[in-house]
Amino acid sequence: MEAFLGVLYLRALRRERRFRDRLDLLALTDQELMKHYRFPRHELIELIEELEPQLGWRTRRTRAIPPHTQVLLALRILASGSFQHVIGDTTGTHIAIKAPSIDEHLYVNRKRYHSLNVQVVCNARGLITSFCARFPGMFV
Repeated sequence: MEAFLGVLYLRALRRERRFRDRLDLLALTDQELMKHYRFPRHELIELIEELEPQLGWRTRRTRAIPPHTQVLLALRILASGSFQHVIGDTTGTHIAIKAPSIDEHLYVNRKRYHSLNVQVVCNARGLITSFCARFPGMFV
């Protein structure tokens, strides 16, 4: 077992470590650019050149984040799709109704019409997964 671990250790020592700036367009292959940012190299360069005047900061005190880094970081976050398949409304919607005969005043909302406060949640395909319509549209 020790011999096996020794071989792994020596192999790790011999392996040449390669460090590169992952935000440098010239350091990445075309396939890596498409995988990480979903844009080809020439379009990334055009986008950075277009946004550079708006993103550049002039400062004497600190080193500002360069515009190309800002653009690449934003594209990386957008390309990751971390909030995919999430659709919802947490505030609810007022649905107009006819004035009920019992407790009519409870159903008058802030815009002074009778309503129900309804919350609907759907999935990415537009199918309703949750529906709640039990609260009057009361204006407090």
